[in-house]
Amino acid sequence: MDKDNKKPIGKGKSKTHEVRFNLKSLADKNKATLISAVFRYNNQRLVYSTQHKIQPKNWSARSQRPLPNYLLYKDVNDDLKLISDTIIKIYYDTKDNPLSTDDFKKRLDIVLGRVKIETETRTIDFIDYLQSHIDNLKSGNDKKYRTAQKYGTLLLNLQKFRTGLIPFESIDMKFKNDFIKWRYNETKASSQNTINKDIECIKSVLKRSYKEKLHTNDIFKDDDFSESRVKTSIFALNESEVNRLYDYDFSDNQRLERVRDWFLISCWSALRWSDFSVLNPEHIIKDGEDFYLNKFNEKTNKEVFVPLDKRLYEMLEKYNFKSLSISNQKFNDYLKEVFKIVGITDEINIRESIKGVMKDTSYQKCDIVSAHDGRRTWASINYLKGYPIGLLMQVTGHEKEETFLSYVGVSALEKARRLNAEMKKGSLSTSKN
Repeated sequence: MDKDNKKPIGKGKSKTHEVRFNLKSLADKNKATLISAVFRYNNQRLVYSTQHKIQPKNWSARSQRPLPNYLLYKDVNDDLKLISDTIIKIYYDTKDNPLSTDDFKKRLDIVLGRVKIETETRTIDFIDYLQSHIDNLKSGNDKKYRTAQKYGTLLLNLQKFRTGLIPFESIDMKFKNDFIKWRYNETKASSQNTINKDIECIKSVLKRSYKEKLHTNDIFKDDDFSESRVKTSIFALNESEVNRLYDYDFSDNQRLERVRDWFLISCWSALRWSDFSVLNPEHIIKDGEDFYLNKFNEKTNKEVFVPLDKRLYEMLEKYNFKSLSISNQKFNDYLKEVFKIVGITDEINIRESIKGVMKDTSYQKCDIVSAHDGRRTWASINYLKGYPIGLLMQVTGHEKEETFLSYVGVSALEKARRLNAEMKKGSLSTSKN
């Protein structure tokens, strides 16, 4: 009988393929000694160090485990079980092609995590750095998280555009031109302004990694390594259309009524989707007899105060000052239904960039409306009323007047009408004097 691997069980029966645990020395019951795992297979005897030591007085020769009252009983016992299970698993996994005892020990060391498998090292590339940049942005505040989404979209497109590594030095004019062409032809991107965001993100990542001395590619400094933004037409409602939306009775269709109401809230507050979709009662404050909507913009993290007139306050109160739970996509889809039913279907001419070429295209308002048009509507209506732009920017959260004016969806004719009205006022004042 193999004393290491077999022991009598009942009448003449024996248990094979068993891992036994022996102490190296029993001479001094008070002196800690090494615990070894012993396993016999294919006429070979494996002796493997468990890396645990124990005093013989705390060891049970019968169970081959520490005594239950041993201070580290659970930790040592659990580890011995793991070693035993791993040895048995490796034995069965390699039964058809038995390992030598040395190779068996090496396999054990790897599986038990005693040695690290050396991996091939490689220099960090653009994709690696972009991913780490996204991870850093996601670990920050909400503003950075939203920025991470923009870089995340770029990452997905770059991985589709060019599989595998993208060395920093490989990003040149040809890379830029090929990527733009691919974006126009192989993805849904059609606006030059969308491509502008992509290229600006690439330049930003190149600049950051360049400062960290990960490469020497300074193509981001070249003026030609860019895609300019183009001014396109924007869409906004006039006061008459806003009133038509407000007056329409949607009481028989709660789904569309809710979407209509929250679009009006945007038209009356200048809030983006990212802001009016996360409103809560604590965003409403009272100042004397007046109420304001006070929050930090999700996109810019800038604090804004929006005056609440009676109509806006009552609309928010209707929903207990708490936003709807709906996706941006569904909101926009339902909003198009709202416009069709209300009859805001007249055609407008939109000048837009399509794959780098400026084109004039005619659309029905109901086909192109989206949540963001509420914000543009607020800016346009209040701009035409002649309120100081500086005060309007406090509500929209814009830092620059140029950026604010880009939100004003007022036609050149409407601006001319306003100028004409102001000029007439001046003429009347002069004639009276």
